[in-house]
Amino acid sequence: MTAMAGNSRLRIPRFFGLDLKTNLSDVRDGVSIGAENCFQNGNGTISKFAGSESMFSADETASITIDEIGSATLGSTKYYFKFSNGVFSYATSLVDVVTVITPSPAISTINLIWFAVLDSKLFFVDGTNVLRYFDGTNIVASAIYARPTVALTSASGAGAFTYIYTVDNGRGESPAVATLLPSIVSAATIRVTGNTGPQTLIAGDVVRIYSRADTIAAASKLVKTYTWLAADVTAGFSDVVTVAISDTQSQLYSELGLALNVTAPTAFVGLIEHYGRLVAWKGDRVYNSKSTNPHSWPSDQAQKEAFVYGFGVGDGEGVQVCASYLESLFVFKKTKLAVFGGIGPDDTGNNAYSFRRVETNGNGCSAPKSAIVVGDETKNYLVYRSQSGFYATNGDKPVRIGEKIESAVNSESVALQLTSVAFHHKKLGLYYCFTGGPTARIAWVLDIREDQGTLVGWFQRKALNAKCVAWDGDRFLWGSYTGFCASERAATGLGTNVNFQDIQVEYVAPASVTTGTDIITVVNSYQTNDIITFRSTGAVPTGLIDNIPYFAIRISATSIKVAATAGGAAIDLTTQGTGTISLLTYVPINAFYITNWFNFGSPARVKKLMKPSILLNVDASSGAVSTTMTSAYDWVNSYSDSKSISITTAAAGVTARNVSISRRKCRSVSYKFANAVLQQDVSIQGLEQDAVILRNRGNYA
Repeated sequence: MTAMAGNSRLRIPRFFGLDLKTNLSDVRDGVSIGAENCFQNGNGTISKFAGSESMFSADETASITIDEIGSATLGSTKYYFKFSNGVFSYATSLVDVVTVITPSPAISTINLIWFAVLDSKLFFVDGTNVLRYFDGTNIVASAIYARPTVALTSASGAGAFTYIYTVDNGRGESPAVATLLPSIVSAATIRVTGNTGPQTLIAGDVVRIYSRADTIAAASKLVKTYTWLAADVTAGFSDVVTVAISDTQSQLYSELGLALNVTAPTAFVGLIEHYGRLVAWKGDRVYNSKSTNPHSWPSDQAQKEAFVYGFGVGDGEGVQVCASYLESLFVFKKTKLAVFGGIGPDDTGNNAYSFRRVETNGNGCSAPKSAIVVGDETKNYLVYRSQSGFYATNGDKPVRIGEKIESAVNSESVALQLTSVAFHHKKLGLYYCFTGGPTARIAWVLDIREDQGTLVGWFQRKALNAKCVAWDGDRFLWGSYTGFCASERAATGLGTNVNFQDIQVEYVAPASVTTGTDIITVVNSYQTNDIITFRSTGAVPTGLIDNIPYFAIRISATSIKVAATAGGAAIDLTTQGTGTISLLTYVPINAFYITNWFNFGSPARVKKLMKPSILLNVDASSGAVSTTMTSAYDWVNSYSDSKSISITTAAAGVTARNVSISRRKCRSVSYKFANAVLQQDVSIQGLEQDAVILRNRGNYA
């Protein structure tokens, strides 16, 4: 026999993060034990992550990996680019035809590719070749001419002045020739040969001739700047008329205490921009370009050795990554971290970095492209992946922030950890890190916003097999392991229905197109009226136009025809097309969110559940919503009792729905909300659960 003891109302006025969160105590209003492909948006609503859409006008093939992707503004033009199959491709909009540059030697496809933008140039390294850059048209080796070895000559007669010269290919003035031409008259005519020793001058190169008095240790003054002409190339020399020395002329740069201009070492494994200079690394060393010239790098004559730094030399660990943060350079090895304080040396070698080793307990960075600065001006962190999980630092000892997901991420091999790539979603305050193998990538997403002093926590984003990622100002870009590139759907803003679909790409050969029957043999299964876009590395079948949406006509699980309109007649395909043909379609984002347990207290008291009240926050353009709710009881993670929460007409704003459930007795309950409908969001914002308190006299069931 039972006696009613009263009513109880438990409520979640707003949903917060996961049980995978970064702190030891739960947030006040409850915490979910699981979520996938959704997060808490700025309204406090559980929302799907924005979907993706195709980039560029054509794809590669399924066997080609997109090694790196990004965007950069060079001068007044914005470029979108990718590195793949040893070449560099770019366009000036997200959907343009790409221009392909095939450099020699080819860009490495084995190592990580790093790039940085400086002086309206896109510099990049690939771990094998020289430092190169894209200037908006071509890929150029970032090489400064070496010191000339061929001396000047003159027929101007004897005098009391010494002459030397430098050469400049537009990327920096070389060191001066070591061989002097002494005892020549002032304002002499000086012969320069086209073959300067290490290199032969080409039209457009600049020769700078300096002069000084023989008898005193005077400054070498610039007495002529001469641009090499096509006629000089033909002749093999030029007789250059200089002017007399004056105090207003420029002095040879190396005499002013400036380090020599020298080409970057080969095979840098990483590259970043740090306060207006390039920083690169390989082995145990970190290299700095001059602050005024990204083409000029350290040499044996670098003054005070201020441009190259060793860190843990000989410890068996190479530098993994450098990160520019807090006016310092954070330098990671697999088990170590050092902070190089400051913005780096000036061109004389002064103002060198300070050095401070940070205690890490062996938790350095195991995934170079996971190290990302996140946050805003008021609060920020450097987040990275170590061999034992995720950590964050702001210059102090790194703090463990991913303990609740370590069982999942730490099971990966060291080689697989190296493939992790991350970015900071600045619009949403999220840190994304893609991990796992090529066919099963998972993005672990850390919500770095704080809610009542607590980090919101970790979420999962699945179904994007991203090999590389980049932030593009209002969306992120990603390149796949299977030849295509995509961007986050952001044109209409987060929370609108058109965002909630992911790209799916399938490749077919022209032989898959049967012109007599207009049937296309496919691997993916399409339903009638599914929207499909066709592209090709050559030409799409005649009858179709590339990058125009068509509608599938299902013939079988492995064959379709296509129509120009939904329900329309099949299009007559008169040729099979050429190249590799890609079929692009969009699939729903399958998302779910699980609340934490509503704990009704002691087993001596049970509850009879009333109808839960669900609060939905629907965007004006989202239209109908059909989210499924299932229930689990008494701390057993088995979800059943499926109920539909529906808004069947377009709605906007906060809407309440009461869900009819069984009035069953239980000691705890958890709810799972799921949505797998194309262009629909989860839209759950709050929940109230009324229950009747019962006194249990030994017979719980």
